Amino acid sequence: MKRKLTIKKIKKRDGRIVSFDQKKITNAIWKAAEAVGGKDKQRAKYLSDRVVEILEKKFNSGEKINPEILLEKGIIRKIKGKIPKVKILGKGEIKKSLIIEDCNISKSAKEKIEKAGGKI
Repeated sequence: MKRKLTIKKIKKRDGRIVSFDQKKITNAIWKAAEAVGGKDKQRAKYLSDRVVEILEKKFNSGEKINPEILLEKGIIRKIKGKIPKVKILGKGEIKKSLIIEDCNISKSAKEKIEKAGGKI
């Protein structure tokens, strides 16, 4: 069953506003998986669906984000019995203040999180 997306537009890193295209997320995930020997393109589609689900959910300002919480919420899963390392990338726009703990963070993500009033 196909669900209707509420995400219509996204802001690119260069500031342009463009139409949201989930196929681009799927292709990016597939290329990354393929680069490390991945062979399951359906898995890339599944993961892009999960990304969209997460984007659709509302996060509260002041919410704490760390690998354990992401695991509890089902956003990530254990790999070989261990909680994986998480890296937050600055590819989107953030308007809510979030508290990020125990995650690797790109320089652009750090700037955006702090600009929105979040803490690292």
